[in-house]
Amino acid sequence: MPPPLGGGNARGSGSGASFPSSSSSSSAAAALGRATALRAVARGRHFLRRRPALAKAAATAVGFAGGDVLTQRLNRRLPDGGERAYDLAKTAAMLAVGAALAGPAGLALCRLCDAAAAPSAVAGAGLATGKFVADQLVGCAIWQAAYCAICPWYRDIVVGAARHVAGAVGGAVRPPTSQRRAVNGAAPAPAAAVVV
Repeated sequence: MPPPLGGGNARGSGSGASFPSSSSSSSAAAALGRATALRAVARGRHFLRRRPALAKAAATAVGFAGGDVLTQRLNRRLPDGGERAYDLAKTAAMLAVGAALAGPAGLALCRLCDAAAAPSAVAGAGLATGKFVADQLVGCAIWQAAYCAICPWYRDIVVGAARHVAGAVGGAVRPPTSQRRAVNGAAPAPAAAVVV
């Protein structure tokens, strides 16, 4: 260890005693930080095992609310140059949908995957990946449906995008009344195009 500045200890007596070096104090702080992080992870795992429904609902609620905040932020500009005001009620509604609907649905889906998978058929990372993808697809569908239900401008964006995609692939979006007539037999259904 290098001698302290001035050749002595903290009091300047020259006895050779010194403060700990910054490298030893930083390594002690890093070790304390790692230990704290490991304890937090252990507590989190214990919480997940004891209350998986609450843990899934809380995480999903935060994700849904965060998605709302990002969506409002990214779509705040209006075509006329103005801005939409932030709507806290939408964030609260999405938080509630995440906690009450999407979280429990995602947990039920994961448990269904666990029950359906034979222990030797799909193991480890394959099952975890499948559960993650299924959870994200279901969560995304619920998020989109809920957001379209509570947010007219977002619904207009989604409908416009769907019409654009339908037009781009050569189809046309029929109005709901003509679809209803086609289903009820009042009007013949159009022939399906076969692409080879």
